[in-house]
Amino acid sequence: MKEMSFFQSKISNLKLQIFFRKIGILRFNQGFSLIEILVVIALFSLTAFVVAAAYSAFERNQRLKTAALTLKNDFRFAQNRALTGDKTGCAATSTLGGWYVELVDEATNYRIALDCLTGTGEADVSSKTSNFPSDIRISSITYGANSMTEANAFFRTIGQSVSIFSTQGIPADFFDTTAPSGNLRSPPFGIDSDLTVTLSISGSSATYQVMIKPSGEINEYKP
Repeated sequence: MKEMSFFQSKISNLKLQIFFRKIGILRFNQGFSLIEILVVIALFSLTAFVVAAAYSAFERNQRLKTAALTLKNDFRFAQNRALTGDKTGCAATSTLGGWYVELVDEATNYRIALDCLTGTGEADVSSKTSNFPSDIRISSITYGANSMTEANAFFRTIGQSVSIFSTQGIPADFFDTTAPSGNLRSPPFGIDSDLTVTLSISGSSATYQVMIKPSGEINEYKP
């Protein structure tokens, strides 16, 4: 009897295996159902949408970061030109007062220029105008706790420190007119503080900032 039970159990298992194999073959021959295909397409579409959105956000952030790095490098360019005494563009009889970067709130560009001193006057000489990508702009300029509509980061020929001025116009007006080679005019708020330039990009809440400390240290970061 035990042997019969053993053989019956083996036969039952064999029948089950044959049955499941037949189901598998039938399933394979029938292919996927319409619902399964729709589910796969929906999942694929959702994945593609998420990946595309993530890449778009990454690409915008990278362009914003690149613009901030370019601005930081241009600040350093003006700072280095002042330190080396580069007066290219000034009249032969002029002396170099310094280099500066002119920034305007909501603008899509900024200007780098040098300040030439001649007797009791000053002359503004543009070096270059840098344009941000079309969808990037300056969204705010702050000097400490104060908002500014325009700022000029001025680097003198002596030392690495920076002086922040408001609108100076053309020609520039950074020095005391009675002593152009001496003292600078007073900063607009009468204090030494950090200048922070915030950049933003269309279609995103992302921002990037470039900060200049009174010592002349320049950094860029994501707030």
